[in-house]
Amino acid sequence: MQPWQIWEAYDLDPWSANVIKYVLRAGRKGPKVEDLRKARHYLDYLIEREQSR
Repeated sequence: MQPWQIWEAYDLDPWSANVIKYVLRAGRKGPKVEDLRKARHYLDYLIEREQSR
């Protein structure tokens, strides 16, 4: 399954889609920690956005 298939199935916004992308690829295309940090970056943004509403 490709990440974009998940994005389309769940109609995800770009930030949520990137969280999924980086979690799914963690460790496959470089250091796992780097991918997880990238996922956290987008997740932190989503949390901040929700808290400001």
